[in-house]
Amino acid sequence: MVTKNFFKNAVIVLALLSLPSCKWFSQNQDSLDCDTCCSSDTNTTLLTVNGKTALTQRDFDNLIEEITQANEQAKLMLQLIPDFREQFFKAKKQAIVISEWAKRNGIRNTPEYKKKENRMMEAIKESLDSEEFVKHHSVEVSDEDALRYYEENKDKDPRIASNTPGVLAVGVRFEDGAKASEFAKKVKNNGAKVEALAKEQKLPVTSFGVITQDSMVDNAIKAKVLSSKQFPDTAMVKDAQGTAWVVVSKSKDKGAHKKFEEVKETIKHMLKPRKLEEMVNTELPKLETEYKIEENSKYFENLRNKAAHDQAAQAQEMAQAMPAAPEAKTVKPVKHTAAA
Repeated sequence: MVTKNFFKNAVIVLALLSLPSCKWFSQNQDSLDCDTCCSSDTNTTLLTVNGKTALTQRDFDNLIEEITQANEQAKLMLQLIPDFREQFFKAKKQAIVISEWAKRNGIRNTPEYKKKENRMMEAIKESLDSEEFVKHHSVEVSDEDALRYYEENKDKDPRIASNTPGVLAVGVRFEDGAKASEFAKKVKNNGAKVEALAKEQKLPVTSFGVITQDSMVDNAIKAKVLSSKQFPDTAMVKDAQGTAWVVVSKSKDKGAHKKFEEVKETIKHMLKPRKLEEMVNTELPKLETEYKIEENSKYFENLRNKAAHDQAAQAQEMAQAMPAAPEAKTVKPVKHTAAA
């Protein structure tokens, strides 16, 4: 039971620590110790270690509030798990106990621990630095940016187009290519009457509906229909199985688009990462120049050259290791002597 609860509580802690906006590690390294991370407030003491306050109600409440404010997922956990606060306290208690064990047994002073700690703290600082860099270089997507994207992509982006533009088409299938060719000649200048002409010959007509780039139609038929410039347009096409079709592209369907105001915020949200990337690509080179950043490009060039050399040497070794093909033996023709 203890083991089960241990892992249950550990899962809660790990889930919260893994939240993108969690600020547990925004403190300095010393404040991570359990005997300093919690103040000695005079409010209700929730946990002591060897008679010394390790966690107060105020610190506990502030910790939960900070986490839930930083991330919606944590806030949802607080709402959906009835005993979340108690479970979180147990998880925090276990973390404090394990930290106390680590300190008393000198674990934190071992070279391996220090190495991992420094690596993790460096990663945490880099993450916080990046977060602050973005905050100090505000990126906003304007209405003009969103409108420009809307106009350029309203026929391509399914988030904008409620009905994707395409071509209305029908087709008649033939097992005999010659008959298909003959029917195609009849329909060529009478594409609008394809159904009536097919009915005269008791031929079934397949309605493809509006064919778009995303339609589940044979690729050859789709390509031919979408390449039509004039309407109606008649063509004979062979599908992937080699079956002949007489296909009539009847008319262009322009599709329908959602109004700009309906999708403006969606487009802005989608463009935000792009604007952020543009900002980074613009600002970082400036900072590199200002800070006189220099990279040793020769180092990576040598690595590429070495990798290419090793690959070539390996290929040569494999070629030399392959057994040589046996020489073909020449078979001499047998001479037949005439029977006496």
